[in-house]
Amino acid sequence: MPSDVDFKFLPAVFGRGWLAHAKAFYVADLLGMEDKIRADLFNAIHVERRNLNSEDALARFFADYGVNEDDFRKQYDSFAVNSRLSQADAKIRAYGARGVPGIIVNGKYLVSAESANGNENIFKVVDFLIEKERQK
Repeated sequence: MPSDVDFKFLPAVFGRGWLAHAKAFYVADLLGMEDKIRADLFNAIHVERRNLNSEDALARFFADYGVNEDDFRKQYDSFAVNSRLSQADAKIRAYGARGVPGIIVNGKYLVSAESANGNENIFKVVDFLIEKERQK
């Protein structure tokens, strides 16, 4: 992304099965390792098809990255994680997102595979909208 663009990940919880992964995202963030673990966690879930749908499984996954299981568990059900989940859910609902992937540009535009006519076009549309916002 260009230097004047601030890109932030926001985990969506569109079903009960998504909750554990969203919590893991915020635990990683609170432990200062979100950038280190995000891609590996995504690949473990979506490419390797590992069953990481429980607190126990996620605690073991984080342990592979040097996180003490007790430290992971303290964060997993913490007020901080639950607050961030609530805030993310409110934003996602406000944006009208109904699936992933989805990218919000400048709090105004929701770009999804459907609106961009396919996953391969999402970033083309995002780039166009970024440029449009720069011109304002």
